[in-house]
Amino acid sequence: MSLTIDGDATVQADPDRLAELFEAVFEFASVNGAERVTVEYDGDTLGIAGDGDPIPADRRGDAMDYNAAVPSAEARMLLPNAQTLATVHGWQTSLDPEYDAGVRLNITGVDGEAAGR
Repeated sequence: MSLTIDGDATVQADPDRLAELFEAVFEFASVNGAERVTVEYDGDTLGIAGDGDPIPADRRGDAMDYNAAVPSAEARMLLPNAQTLATVHGWQTSLDPEYDAGVRLNITGVDGEAAGR
C-alpha cells in the first residue's frame, strides 16, 4: 500500500491518539483492499481516502457502529475505533458519500494550520 500526503500541515492533537487513529484507518484501508491512501488537510477537515472497495450505501450508516463489522468481519472495529479517537479530540467523523473511488473518511473540527496559509 502506498501513502500520499497532499500538502503540509500541523494539527493540534494528542500525538499518541492521533497515531492510533491513523493506524486504525490505514489498517482498515489495507483490509478493504486499498493500494493507495491519500491524506489531506484543508484547514478544518482531515480527509483520509483509500482506493479500496466502496462501502455499499445501505451499509455506510453502520460503518461507525461497534455492533457492525462493515464492510466485512476483517474490518472489525477499525472505523468505530477511529471515530472514538477523533471524538476524544472534539472532532466529528463521517464517510464521504460523494467519494466513489473507495472509502474517504472526513474528520472535521480539526484545529491546525496548513503550510502556506
